[in-house]
Amino acid sequence: MKIRNSIVVGAVAALSVVALAGGIVLRANLVGTGKGKVAWKINDKPGQLEAQLEASGENLPRSSAFTLTIGSNMPFVVTTDALGNYKLSQRYTTAIRLFVAPGMPVTLKNAAGTIVQSGLFQ
Repeated sequence: MKIRNSIVVGAVAALSVVALAGGIVLRANLVGTGKGKVAWKINDKPGQLEAQLEASGENLPRSSAFTLTIGSNMPFVVTTDALGNYKLSQRYTTAIRLFVAPGMPVTLKNAAGTIVQSGLFQ
């Protein structure tokens, strides 16, 4: 019984450390034309806020502009290179940042407004 209680106390302590550290990672795999992925990482600490959005896509139409939308946040414009790939990286160091939650939709639309990739954060 003592060993079981020690394991439970240890697990609770470990979960508390993770929660205090403020580390959260959400990912969305995008499917459709080509493929893409989006990651939202939060690593807030007392007195220091930090979050990062990273998105990338490949096998898309070359040298084309797309709109990447995450939930109801303001969209990002990304442009593919000569190989049909794009990368986006945004860092936030204040409380003014995107709102991202599990189950939130992510879409990539072409210039005509047609969804070419989509996925959900998990």
